[in-house]
Amino acid sequence: MDRESLSALDSSADSPADSPLMAISYVPMPATGTSSNPRPFICNDGKTYWLKASAGQGLAAELIGGRLASQVKAGPGARAINVPAEALPEDGSANHVLGLVVGIEDHARDLEPFITNGQFDPAKVDVHSRARVVVFQSWVGVGDQQVMVNLTNGVVMSLDHGECFGSVDAPDDPTAVVTSIPGVPDETGRERPPVNEMVKRIEGLTDDDLMTAVAGVPSGDAWNSDPERRLKIARWLAHRRHRIREVMTNWLKNP
Repeated sequence: MDRESLSALDSSADSPADSPLMAISYVPMPATGTSSNPRPFICNDGKTYWLKASAGQGLAAELIGGRLASQVKAGPGARAINVPAEALPEDGSANHVLGLVVGIEDHARDLEPFITNGQFDPAKVDVHSRARVVVFQSWVGVGDQQVMVNLTNGVVMSLDHGECFGSVDAPDDPTAVVTSIPGVPDETGRERPPVNEMVKRIEGLTDDDLMTAVAGVPSGDAWNSDPERRLKIARWLAHRRHRIREVMTNWLKNP
């Protein structure tokens, strides 16, 4: 993992920063109420993405976190997306996402099967995906603990990685992160088979995989994507990749 390798990936046509997608049309939905106020747009790949123009540790953190979550099947993917003025709604409600921003792929939601007396029915939550998210969020050290439940199939996904990678100057070991879901016991997903499966998936990521995840990130103040920082993120993740098994084993042993 070195600067020369990252520079080569940044300039490669095969970089994960494929050309940014283009936002085509706005999807009217209520605002989320979060500080970044993500707004949904249909993009030129036919998918809907929630677009954000700011993140606590920069849009690079959101993009890298989303790439990794998608790779290990712990959450929706993220892409760099260009938003032209022509795609913005006339009421000005999405003007803050004009330009080159990050987008998180949307997933359909169907509330009806998951609401029992005003709460999620814990039995409907997918245990394996909850375990995957616990391991993933522990590995990347999420700062703003959020998950999304796909209310069609109960799959739990890691969401909002903009507060990841806040301190990557020196390697540190992960700690168990269990993001609470209203109405769902924190113990849901605390099962050895799915936890071990996800640990193996993260351990299986190569240094090249991590370098690819941090490569090809757009530049600019909002992105906080200095090459030296991105290289530190890759090295930091590599260190924690070799520590995650012990952390998760201890979590399983200590209910």
